[in-house]
Amino acid sequence: VLAAVINSLILLSLAVYIFSEAYQRFQDPQPVEGGLVMIVAFVGILINGFIAFLFFKSRGDLNIRSAFLNMAMDTLASVGALIAGLAIILTGSTLADPIISIIIGCMLLYSGWSVIKTALHLLFEGVPEGTNIPAIREAVLAVPGVKGMDDLHIWALSTTSAAFSCHLVIDDCSLQESVLLKNNVKRLLSEKFSIEHATVEIELTAGPHDNERTDEGV
Repeated sequence: VLAAVINSLILLSLAVYIFSEAYQRFQDPQPVEGGLVMIVAFVGILINGFIAFLFFKSRGDLNIRSAFLNMAMDTLASVGALIAGLAIILTGSTLADPIISIIIGCMLLYSGWSVIKTALHLLFEGVPEGTNIPAIREAVLAVPGVKGMDDLHIWALSTTSAAFSCHLVIDDCSLQESVLLKNNVKRLLSEKFSIEHATVEIELTAGPHDNERTDEGV
């Protein structure tokens, strides 16, 4: 997650640098070799586009997503440079250079901020995106032997995994039966909601108790 944040900060820094350079080019246009720009941009499209394609299937992971966005933005930047080089050749004007640069900078800001927002959500242990709390509660309470639930917490460990903890109120039973019930709940969470890391505490009386929070962390 920290690597993704650093990567995104680099993207945002590059966007600020590109905006600064574009402003300077508007104020003081510089001669640009359109043909050379097109050649270099075409090579960049091939290399960066291929690397972005390799990351594409695994972009669900935040760190790989940040790397994918980095390479995808490099590819788009090369496409923009190719268009700018062609425009310079056709019109003789270098204004296409700073205009394309501003567009690329805006795309960098958008992609960088989207990754940072997700990373901060993970660092602050937010509820995973798409988590249906009422559905999870209803499914757990429907397990035979479960009478109630309190102190429920669900938080993201990464973009692909989540942690779960709760206190279950059950009927008075033997230790072996309570362990079996707890395993049934964990299996339900894994199979139906893809929650692999679950901590479940068994109780015989409903809470909240002295050592429990009442906001349930969600």
